[in-house]
Order: sequence, then C-alpha cells, then structure tokens
Amino acid sequence: MPAGSATSYRKEQARWRRREYRRRCVVAVLVLLIVAVVCAIGLMTLSDASPDTHVIFNNAGEALAAGAGL
Repeated sequence: MPAGSATSYRKEQARWRRREYRRRCVVAVLVLLIVAVVCAIGLMTLSDASPDTHVIFNNAGEALAAGAGL
C-alpha cells in the first residue's frame, strides 16, 4: 500500500469522525430542546389550571377514610 493512500485514508477517517461527532451533538441538542419545551408547556398548563376543576384522584378522601388506601 503506498504511503499516500494510507495518509488519505486517515484524513478521510478523521473527517468522517468529525462529521459523526457533529451529527451526534446536533441530535443531542435537539432532544434536549424538545424535552425542555415539552416540560415548559406542561408546567405552564399545570400552573394555569384551576385546582377546583381538575381532579387527579376522584373520591380519594372517601377511599382513605374507608381504609382502602392503607
């Protein structure tokens, strides 16, 4: 194998590694942004909700009083 082809292979491999690293970084940043936006939307939705109309556990007080929660 000529010395020139080994050098070109190493250069091309280094370029490919840089592209792959950059692609992975971009994907990681996009995932973080999507998660942050979804969390922010969820928090805004929860903070705007009225505590009187949105009930997560129906009849939770009655179930605890009856001993079902123990």
